[in-house]
Amino acid sequence: MPALPLTAVFDDLPDPRRDTENKLHRLTDILSITTCAVIGGAETWEAIAEYGRTKADFFRRFLTLENGIPSADTFGRVFAKLEPGSFAQAFGRWMAAACEATGLVPVAIDGKSARAAKRNTATGCVHVVTAWATENRLVLGQAAVPDGSNEIGTIPDLLRTLDLSGAIVTIDAAGCQVENAHLIRSRGGHYLLAVKDNQPTLRAAVERVVEAACEADLVGMEGSEQVDDAHGRHEERYVGVFKDPDGIPPEWPDVAAVVQVNREREVGGVRALSLPRFSGQRESGVDSNNPESTPMAGKRTTYTPEFKLQAVKMITDQHLSVAEVGRRLGVSENRLHEWKKAVLAKGADAFPGVGHLTPLEEENRRLRAENKRLEMERDILKKATAFFATLTK
Repeated sequence: MPALPLTAVFDDLPDPRRDTENKLHRLTDILSITTCAVIGGAETWEAIAEYGRTKADFFRRFLTLENGIPSADTFGRVFAKLEPGSFAQAFGRWMAAACEATGLVPVAIDGKSARAAKRNTATGCVHVVTAWATENRLVLGQAAVPDGSNEIGTIPDLLRTLDLSGAIVTIDAAGCQVENAHLIRSRGGHYLLAVKDNQPTLRAAVERVVEAACEADLVGMEGSEQVDDAHGRHEERYVGVFKDPDGIPPEWPDVAAVVQVNREREVGGVRALSLPRFSGQRESGVDSNNPESTPMAGKRTTYTPEFKLQAVKMITDQHLSVAEVGRRLGVSENRLHEWKKAVLAKGADAFPGVGHLTPLEEENRRLRAENKRLEMERDILKKATAFFATLTK
């Protein structure tokens, strides 16, 4: 896409004002001055008007300004009536063209909450989904989550406003939806989506791809490694890419690769290993005892009592919403509500064991499963280490 002049971007935008003698300024002039002023740091209508007056000679090079620079009230009234979706689409088209001209590739979609602004959303407050050009540090577009909705329902609306030609779009597990993948591909982009328990079929397929590659001694895997030492922390990352994976559900369009990142971190002499997995898409997996890590279970995840209690503490002690905790941990909101209800009723004794097992029997079963998982991680890490050793020769 060729770079678009700023004035051309807003030409087709419908003017919300009536055609009267009091309409003194062209909509394109108002929007162009506002865009430049905001990029320059203006945060109020008064600051935007002052910016326009200061840069009037500059703006007259490409704007008509038949009646001079609009007043602060004019800027405020026009934007109060402007249809947000139309403006977002026009602005996103301009930003996409500007970023493409500078070689932009990565675009991150993420949601943020304003905790102090209460609303009837899934997070209980104002929640905004943003498309962020990571390399250029630019916002390509934003969409506010409407009352009664959540981030999942808003991401498609934002994607429809963006020209994603040549971009690779990353979204966390909440946005790992078939609709989003098709939207990104239809708009010329590529996608990298986090996979967790909200997509169990896809997750199982991703795990089978990685397990099959390990059984074949990682033949055909492409990889890289990185070692960082900072802030008292030593971290090693090994990235493996498995191209043309078999068995991915057909409803996911054009999946080209599955990725696994092995992370080994040492802080204060304590070493920890995690094996998040990614798929064309990307995936991460959950230490069943640590809610802040990502799950790495098989087709069905069994959560320990410790995990359940810590998950509930994130809600009750850290004051995170159930939706936010579910998004972070890859656990359904219904399950979290059940855990919270049990803890409120029975406290620390809410989860004595599974089925008719005694706590000791449950602990023994958990330890056996943990040993099996650690053995698998050890075998995978050994094979990965041997593979990366061949790359450095």
